[in-house]
Amino acid sequence: MNKLRIYITALLLIVSFDIAKCQKVNITDTFHKISAQISDGNITAALFYFNSADKSFYNKNKEYVENLAKNDSLQYSLEVHSIKQNKNNATVVALETARFSKYGRTTTNIGFKTFQLELSGKQWKITSVEERTYLKANYVTITSEFEPSEKEMEAIAEVEFQIIEEGENSILFWLNRGLKINKIENEKGEPLRFNRKDLSVEIPWSETLSKGATIKLKFSYQGNFFNESKELNYSLVNISEQGIFANWTTEWYPKLNGTQTKAKARLNYTVPKEMSVASVGRLVNTAEHDGKSTYSYIVNTPMDYTFNANHFNHYSNEFNGVQINVYLINASPEKAKMYADRTTEMIKYTANLYGVLPCDSYTISEVPAEITMSLGGAGGQGLNFYPTNSLRDDKFEFPLIAHEMGHIWWGGLVDSDIYSGALISEGMAQVNAILCYRHFYGEDAMWNFINKGDELYPHSARSYFIQFNERNDFPIAVYDENKSREFNRMAYIKPHFIMAMLMNTIGYPSFESALKRIVSEYANKRLSIEGIKEIMENESGQDLDYFFNQWFYRAGAPEFELAHTITKTQDGRYKVEGTVNQLREIYKVNAEILIANCQNSIVEKITVGSAVQEFSFLVDFEPCAIVFDPQNKILKWSEQTKSLSLLGEGLELFYTGKKEEGINKLAGFVEQNPYDLTGHSILGSFYLREKKYDLAKEHLQFVINEHEIHGKLSIDVPHAYSLLGKLYDETNNKEMADYCYNKVLNMVNIEGTHREAKAYFEKNKSDK
Repeated sequence: MNKLRIYITALLLIVSFDIAKCQKVNITDTFHKISAQISDGNITAALFYFNSADKSFYNKNKEYVENLAKNDSLQYSLEVHSIKQNKNNATVVALETARFSKYGRTTTNIGFKTFQLELSGKQWKITSVEERTYLKANYVTITSEFEPSEKEMEAIAEVEFQIIEEGENSILFWLNRGLKINKIENEKGEPLRFNRKDLSVEIPWSETLSKGATIKLKFSYQGNFFNESKELNYSLVNISEQGIFANWTTEWYPKLNGTQTKAKARLNYTVPKEMSVASVGRLVNTAEHDGKSTYSYIVNTPMDYTFNANHFNHYSNEFNGVQINVYLINASPEKAKMYADRTTEMIKYTANLYGVLPCDSYTISEVPAEITMSLGGAGGQGLNFYPTNSLRDDKFEFPLIAHEMGHIWWGGLVDSDIYSGALISEGMAQVNAILCYRHFYGEDAMWNFINKGDELYPHSARSYFIQFNERNDFPIAVYDENKSREFNRMAYIKPHFIMAMLMNTIGYPSFESALKRIVSEYANKRLSIEGIKEIMENESGQDLDYFFNQWFYRAGAPEFELAHTITKTQDGRYKVEGTVNQLREIYKVNAEILIANCQNSIVEKITVGSAVQEFSFLVDFEPCAIVFDPQNKILKWSEQTKSLSLLGEGLELFYTGKKEEGINKLAGFVEQNPYDLTGHSILGSFYLREKKYDLAKEHLQFVINEHEIHGKLSIDVPHAYSLLGKLYDETNNKEMADYCYNKVLNMVNIEGTHREAKAYFEKNKSDK
């Protein structure tokens, strides 16, 4: 009897093992099918394996898969590394690889994900997907040497990291595709196999990685940096005699895959002795040898690494143990000191604003404009780049510095998820700029900047209404791979206005405490729009569903019309009553109504949440002006902003071949806005392209006259000088062409204007 019981138990164990094994095969087969279907573009079939009962989860993954399929020549795979199973539930660790063609070259996105599955009938369904962070950098030593005349570098990077989650059997890194890996060694000096696909480096491991284990690897590599952003007309890397620099986002050193890439470090840079090196961290030693200099930096606050080598003038301050550095090319000591002093003031404020300054030093450094092309500035985790001649000698570039400084926290400390991208990194860096305006110059200056930008910094509501309208606008929280460039443009001009309205809605104290919480809770993690919403709701105690739905998940902006009557009451006061009518989609907004005459003014507040909102106020004076939203604290269409869209329409028509229609649109805008420098500048450029020199000169000269006679300065002024120089060059007036291009070189370098001027003088030199 006991033998029979043992036999039955053993048989049941075998059957159970076979069922579990079969189910594991089914799970693996499910991932194989998803891989094949996404690669084939069969989205509907791939989504069959995702739980459709959870609409939010299903739609999020539908959006993700649809955007994947929009990539050219997509090859997609989900390689199962481990399965933990319990009857009807399973946890799967899988390596996701998406390889596609972009800008004529392959790009590979690779990373581990955790999938939760449930058995539904005979089919496994995915119920949860999370990006998996399983590696955490501890310490990095990089010893690098640069030969700018050869445009080459070689380096050894020793990386110590920890396994913080188990289940994988390979290690992932990123490395700039221009750099060749000579070998990768383990702690014993033994060479390791690795697979290289453009930027991605996969190191197969002989066993499943164990949680808590520490691994040390040594990379030997060499080559020249490849610029991944060249099709976007800017560069963050270079090795040449003009300058050596690399931003942390360019993967100039072996960087762990995931969000836990920041580490303490010792960074050694060897360069020609006439160069000096600015870097994240703190300089601890400089040594000269064989016509070269080695600069050694220690990074005590974990971060990613950015550096810049050139012929610099250097000035530094100290604040709470943090060094504030300024490295400028061909600049006066006075200019370097002015930027260091003003930057120190801003760092003090922002460090208090967010409750943390996650870097050992903060450095402003210049990079050659001829190399960086149209780059305006580049933020980082303690070291920022600014093209030469973008920082004026006599005026601190307040919004530009404030925006790039914001990247210490937004994009540097707090990363964004795949859906939010630049909306958080660039949008929240722009929020840093508006908060700096509020702190240093007051509320009025902040709202003026939000609506109009600064003289040489145009990112504003004005830019939004020029570039986007009913035909091309989109919900900013719904990512579309086909609109990646539009999303990047939008990130600079709309999200910060929305966040300012959110600040008005919940109050500044709640907004500030929410920012501190976001920075604390999402440090070295990925932040989503929903993550912002949750913390803003917690800190304010308000339900913000309506706010996020209408501003993040809906395209466009509202439009309002105010109608009113004024009646004198028996006690001698005046009753102002009327309606605010919404002319487009219905939004809920907190609004102000200005009631004023020559001697008096008051501002009343109302909430508008329906197509027609009534209001009634009693005032002690006879009003002569009733104005809705007098400071433009609501992003909205109006007669003024609708005229701005003519600029965008004109540009679109002209550059899609409908040149006459485009010129007519621009001419209509200039007629409505005769003192708008942007309209004259663009119209002048159109006429110049069409060789209508007299008309081009009329509009370009208007821009210049407004600057030279009335002192008006904007980004249109350098453009107008450059275009007028081109006009005189084409009409063989060398003297005036020289004059205009020399003026360009004596102004701030805007979007390549210096490059155009230098090309003109170089051409004339060679013609001689």
